Formats: sequence, structure tokens, C-alpha cells
Amino acid sequence: MMSQTEVVGSARIQALGGAATSLGGDMSAAYYNPAGLGFFRKSEFSGGFALNVINNDAAYTTYSFENDNFSTTNSSANNSHFQLSNLGIIISKKKDDLVPGKWRGGSFGITFNRLNNFAGTVSYGGNNTSNDINDYYLQLVDRYEITDINDLFDQPSIIGMAADVYLLDGYVNEFGDPYIDRLFPNDVPSLDYPVAQRETIITSGNQNTWNFAYGGNYDDILFFGLGVGVISGNYRQERFYTEDYVESFLLSQELREIYEWSSTGLNANFGLIFKPIPILNIGASITTPTYNWIRDRSVTGLTARYDNYEYCPDCGENGGSVILGTETPPLGDIGTQSNFNITSPWRTSLGASVFLGKRGFISADAEYVDYTAMNLSSNDFATGEEDDFINNKLTQAWNFRAGAEFRIASSFMVRVGANYQGDPYKNENGDNLADYSRLSLTGGLGYRSSDFFIDFVLLHQTTQQLYSPYTLTPDEDNPALVTPYALVDQSKWRGQLNVGFYF
Repeated sequence: MMSQTEVVGSARIQALGGAATSLGGDMSAAYYNPAGLGFFRKSEFSGGFALNVINNDAAYTTYSFENDNFSTTNSSANNSHFQLSNLGIIISKKKDDLVPGKWRGGSFGITFNRLNNFAGTVSYGGNNTSNDINDYYLQLVDRYEITDINDLFDQPSIIGMAADVYLLDGYVNEFGDPYIDRLFPNDVPSLDYPVAQRETIITSGNQNTWNFAYGGNYDDILFFGLGVGVISGNYRQERFYTEDYVESFLLSQELREIYEWSSTGLNANFGLIFKPIPILNIGASITTPTYNWIRDRSVTGLTARYDNYEYCPDCGENGGSVILGTETPPLGDIGTQSNFNITSPWRTSLGASVFLGKRGFISADAEYVDYTAMNLSSNDFATGEEDDFINNKLTQAWNFRAGAEFRIASSFMVRVGANYQGDPYKNENGDNLADYSRLSLTGGLGYRSSDFFIDFVLLHQTTQQLYSPYTLTPDEDNPALVTPYALVDQSKWRGQLNVGFYF
């Protein structure tokens, strides 16, 4: 999430698909390749706002053990929002062409760019005839050697919460050994009694970078630059998962989960642009790993509704009972918080631009990212599972960016571009359900005068996401325990307008 970014930069650079490694004269160079700042001849201030429209089409798939087939239910959710996409100032100290010397000066830039906007809504649901989330609770129970049921139920965990709302109960078998099962052991999903499952996931937050960079110009042939980036972010995810039962004393249950984090990070970038002939630029840039300080927090709550069931496990000995109605007693949510560090991978980019006289240019980039080089550390928890995920699930990826600008009148330009970000997840056996690569197609218009400029871009991005309300481990004794999942096709439209002034 934190290592992949959207198409970043000004409306002009976004309209070129982000192919800016070998281009100069745009404030986005502070992010892509600070050597591009060496091309500035005037100082500049500019900023851009964008409108994002996001559509998430979800296909929820469940397995029917009795029919031995899968069924899919489709749903969709939409949302839109405004954002400040970028802002910056460039101070140029370019020497006049009449001043002798091969050192031609340079420019210093301070820029803000929105790297990611996490706002969105996903909604999915369907009937499950083979399993429910209670099976997930029971598989969590299987991780423990049960000697005292009450000790396990008293722990601040999802197992304890499920017991508090009477979804799980303790029993003793014929040999006197304690075990845990559903309150209604025979109340399992089937073709005749399916469980209606629904989940809504609401996300918010963003990730931004402030870049402080300098680019120099030697003889209008070699341009170099270096900079520092300060990255900040925040994220919040709210999940509301419900199950509705038919012809059962258990009417429904709802699991509510909130997860959020905030982060601050630092990185550096440096690059070169070589102009061997007037019509050709060749660029290279390297961005160091970002060292992120992150604080996260999670809160979980669980409720259940019953059809006035009389719960009386000890009636024979102590008497007394509890009537489980449509509202279970209010529960205090369980929560956790921790601090940890994530180091993102290096990014290495190569690019070239070919200029067609005053008619325009064509630009293309290739970027290499090794996601297996990520590192996570913490003093608050063991990172073994996270390390295994990085080593076993992630891989290397290539990102490609290309764009072209054509002058259609003395002051008007038209632009087109494409941006492809490779899937960071391994897919050696071809069995990944989702493709996390991102494809963005862009187009835009621009106007330039001697005092100001206006640029507009329209961007369309497609990608996929995968969600599961719970995860089950395959069980030879119970082949019905197949994890349900929602495959989400995400389509994002963005319109961004930039206005800038020369001084």
C-alpha cells in the first residue's frame, strides 16, 4: 500500500503518464528526477486541484459443498472527492545566455505532491451454504491446547468476544475433556439454511511528499540534481461485516473493525540528464528507500441477536437462565496499538525523450522496484509473519511510463500518456485471484503565455483488489471450509487542473 503510488505530479506530467525522468522545466522534477530543475529559465509558482470519481465493482464468491460448485454475487459502490494534488515553488538562478562560462546556474524547488488517496468504499455480499464466520472462530480455538475454558474465554481476543455474545460455548466430552463449539452445534449453513453475508469497507486518508531539491546545469549538456523527501500519511479503514441466519435462534451477528495508522518518513533522490544532441535527452534517477515511522491502532467490536433463546448451561445444578434477545449486552471493544518501522525498496528509473523541433516531443521511462527488499521492524511485536510475507509473497516489478506532447497552436498543447505499474505479488503458479498491477491512460491540454500557464489532465486508472471477511484453513475432515472472497475491479477517473505563474 505504501510502496505503490498513483500517477504523481502536475497536470502536465500526469497527462504524459508520469514519464518525467528525462524531462525538465516542470516542478514535478523535484519528485521524479531533480536534475530536471536545471532546465528552468524562470522562477515559477503553481498548484493543482483534482476531482476523483471511484467505482468499485465487487464479485463475491462462495463455495457450495453440497453442490460442489462456486456461486458469485455482484455489487458495486461509488464515491467521489476533491483533493489538493500538488503545489510548489521553483527559484531559478539561470545565467543569461550572454554570460560566458560552462556553468549555467540552477534552480531550487520546494514541492508538495499527493502520492496516494485512500478514500473509497467497497460493498459486497451473498449467501453462503457451506460455512460462516463461526468456523473461523473455531479454527482460532484449535490453535490452543484447552485446559481451562474460562481462561481462554477471559482473554481480550475475538474468541473471548464470541463467547461473551454466546456465539461460542464450552462443553465436556464423554471422556471429561473440555472443548469449545458453537452455542448451537447443529446450526451450520446448508442449501436449505444459507447464511446471508454482507460487508462494507470504508477507507479514508492519504499519503503525501514534500520534496526539497536542487538541479544544476553544466553547459546545457549535463544536468544533475539531488533532493530530500519528507513523506507523511494517514489511513483509516472501517469494516462492517454482518451475517443473517434463517430458522435459527441466532438471528444475526455483526463484526465491526477499525484499523488506522499515521506515518512520517524520509528519503533522498538524485539524478542526471544528459543531452548529447539537441533533440535527445537521456535521464537516470535513483530514489533511496523511505524510512517510515508508523503508529497504528485497531479496535474490534462484536454483537449478536437472538430470537429470545433461553440460555441455561447450569440449570440442572444452580438454576437460573439468561434470555438472549434481539440485543446482546453491550460489550467493551478490544483494541491494540503499536509502533513499527517500514523501509521501502530502492527505485531506479531510466528514461529518454526525443524532441520534434517546436512541434513537441515523445518521452518514455522504465523503473525497477524490488519489493522483497522491504524491511519491517518493531519493539512492540515479533515481525516473523510479516518477514515471511515479504520474502514469500512479494517480488520484483517493472513500471513503465510513456507520453507525448504536441503543439497544436503557438500557445496550445495536447498531451497523451500511459502508466503501467507491475504487480508486486508473486504469481508463480498463476493462481493469484487478483492482479494488483495498475494501468492508467491519460490525456490533457495545456496553454502557455509569457506570464502564466494552465494545464488540465483526465486520467483513468484500473486495478484489482481482493477481500475476504474471514480466512479458513482447508480441513480434510471438513471440505466445506473454503474461504469466501470478493474480487473488486476498481475504476478511477481523475480530472486535475493546474495553474502557474512565472516570476
